[in-house]
Amino acid sequence: MKGYTVPDIIWPSSNEYGIPDLLPDVQAAAMVQPFEKWGDQARTKPAGTYHFYTDDYKFENVWRDPAQPLRAGVQALVECNFSAGENSPLAVWLWDLYRKRWLARYWQGCGVKIWVDLNVPDRFLDTALLGVPQGWRAYCSRGKDCDFEHLFREHEAACNHCGDKPLFLVYGGGSLVENICLKQGWIFHPENMHLKDGRAMRGLQLRLLEAYYG
Repeated sequence: MKGYTVPDIIWPSSNEYGIPDLLPDVQAAAMVQPFEKWGDQARTKPAGTYHFYTDDYKFENVWRDPAQPLRAGVQALVECNFSAGENSPLAVWLWDLYRKRWLARYWQGCGVKIWVDLNVPDRFLDTALLGVPQGWRAYCSRGKDCDFEHLFREHEAACNHCGDKPLFLVYGGGSLVENICLKQGWIFHPENMHLKDGRAMRGLQLRLLEAYYG
């Protein structure tokens, strides 16, 4: 297709949809800093890890040219988080899942460590790990104080797939999400440093956290 430079590769797959299988030995073992959002900085400035928790239009061109993050000298990548809603057709969801896993497998072949993205609608959580080998440990999701409960469901899916205690990285959210991560032993990375500014809502959020845990 004109304007696309995606290599014509069909990766090995163990599922009926042909979702590519990731390589179990090329996954993240820790969060490599700096941890940067794709599109937030000049790509001439190397990042340790790039994530794609941003508007889809900002990284759609990565599907057209998958080598872009590699040219930025990245060491690890979170899978692309193509947007899907609870009402998205299954066919659309599977296409986006195929693309993000295809890209991850491509990057693995170039030596880049991968975090599997688990920030998906509950409706699709049972298929979100197609192509991810059993025992995979490195997972990432997006945190928001107004909708933090999904993190527990995603973490449970990660635990079941890992068969042990996974690495669970949460990007974004305020003090409520931060304190949940601290209590659960998850890795937290703020969306930007002003989220730690001790704003007036902190006390309310902490009381909500206490109420949630009883």
